Amino acid sequence: MMERREFLGHMARATVAGGAVLAMGGGAWPLAETPAGNARRASVVDFGADPTGQKDATAAVQKAIATMGKRNARLVFPAGKYSFAASDAILMDFRGYEGLEIFGNGAELSFAGATQPLRLTDCKDLEIHDITVDWTRPPFSQGIVRAAGARSVTVTVDAAYPVDGTERVQALLGFESHGKSPITSGVNVYNVGAVQSKGSQALEIALAERASFKVGDSIVLLHPASDTAALRLEGCEQILLETVIFHTAPGAAVVLSGCRDITLNTVCVIPHPGSGRLISSCGDGVEILDCTGTASVQHGLIQGSAGAGMRVQQAYWQVSQVADPQSALLASTDGKPVPEWLLPQQGTYMQISEAATLKLLGEIAVTKAEAAPGGMRLSFSETLSPTIGKGTLFCLSATNQLQLKMDDCKFRGGPYIGLIAQSRARIADSSFSGYAGPAILLAPDLEHMRGPVVENVHITDCSFSDCNLARRTLTPEEERGAITIDAKPEPQVEPNPAIANRINEGITLQRNVFSQLGGPAIYCAGASWLDVESNRFSDCDRLRPAGAEPRAIVLRNLDESTITGNEASAPAKVVMIGCTDKVKVGDNGPLSNATS
Repeated sequence: MMERREFLGHMARATVAGGAVLAMGGGAWPLAETPAGNARRASVVDFGADPTGQKDATAAVQKAIATMGKRNARLVFPAGKYSFAASDAILMDFRGYEGLEIFGNGAELSFAGATQPLRLTDCKDLEIHDITVDWTRPPFSQGIVRAAGARSVTVTVDAAYPVDGTERVQALLGFESHGKSPITSGVNVYNVGAVQSKGSQALEIALAERASFKVGDSIVLLHPASDTAALRLEGCEQILLETVIFHTAPGAAVVLSGCRDITLNTVCVIPHPGSGRLISSCGDGVEILDCTGTASVQHGLIQGSAGAGMRVQQAYWQVSQVADPQSALLASTDGKPVPEWLLPQQGTYMQISEAATLKLLGEIAVTKAEAAPGGMRLSFSETLSPTIGKGTLFCLSATNQLQLKMDDCKFRGGPYIGLIAQSRARIADSSFSGYAGPAILLAPDLEHMRGPVVENVHITDCSFSDCNLARRTLTPEEERGAITIDAKPEPQVEPNPAIANRINEGITLQRNVFSQLGGPAIYCAGASWLDVESNRFSDCDRLRPAGAEPRAIVLRNLDESTITGNEASAPAKVVMIGCTDKVKVGDNGPLSNATS
């Protein structure tokens, strides 16, 4: 059975196979075989690209790129619309460029099928400006639920999404119809069976499990031909994306893997205005994975991504063998050698943790890193402790991890989560609304080997509304807040040793405004040094059982924390479960304390 986390984890881990290629129609040829040019500027219309979108622009773009030098070159798309035929290849693949600029002048690039539009590898000092990306036929369909059985759902698909029953459906995302603006219901199914045509634009879809779809609900059918990202950057440095808009993608809109020093200024992942689309990308909106330096994200707008709006994470690497006292083999999640851009540089510090509890064992500096079958080999100047063996986890230390700085961003809802992050994050003056799950999730993820533990996170002057809207009932052990800080991404019923060890620390939540939430505003488990100060709460915990007092904050197994100076528009509770007497709660307006 494929669960939501398995499906989304697959989307997040997806990589594009190596080999620089350019697509033309249904075929492809190696870019490396085309002699590099030396032009400083290449306009695609000078090579025959049609700015009206009536003709396939693939060949013209290939010719333009072939003339460009690898240093300080500019690729230009004059204003207009450019269409590209379906292909299973990479359309624009840049490797080893320095000082590259791609200017769109507001142009729309319209793709089809499983084409990957743009990949940049091992590039430095690159800029992409003023481009809009869309697909001619979105890699999803949407319609209205006409019948909902125990193991099937019948959908009338909107005419804008032609279907005949041969399409593969990978997942179903439910939306409650509320006038002109359906909102996510949180009823999402990732284990979909056979699809049968039931007449013109009508599909019956088998379900492997019960789902609470209702007749009249709006519904999205995900059936991308691949999990391709619209824009993928690997091992690049000094990156600027400015006024780049993505209306959809078969996978994530943007993936940055192993990159350093990133600026995202007015990057938007949103449905095409006026299209009536309920989602944008079929995966996450933006993924920033295993990156270092600083990621500055400003004036972003993310709405409708089927996965997380933004995901900022590092990898956990698990020891497969201690080769000798000063080296170890670490396994990759996909069983392949680790690509060069993900290998730690000499002098990089790695933190070492127990696999079961995520308890920190120490740090060690890398003297050499090299790819190896199934992962990578790390060498160290110091001797490894005898306690480090098969299964022990390595991750970049806090001093080497990426620092996320987010300001003035808007996350406007989707069927999953707004922002997923772990450490070294400063999020300010941003708004989050309309998510089925938490607006912000801070938690390590051992299932997909993503971390690290939560540390040094500051969320200030943000607003949160209409989150945790999932149409289901949670037990007390499955709590989620608009901001959720935990030792595991998913709600947990079984005891988690990482919570008992209080692995998360150094979290500040100040001057935020929370309103109209399905659950508590804040849920924090397994942490020390949490500071919740001067926040405002209104109409939280709306999905609580009838007659129960609303909860604004839920704390589970905390130590050395302060909850003070917060206000609520009506009486609500601060619930403390298994916390020490070093958790200080006071001066919180009409908020009352409840301890268990």
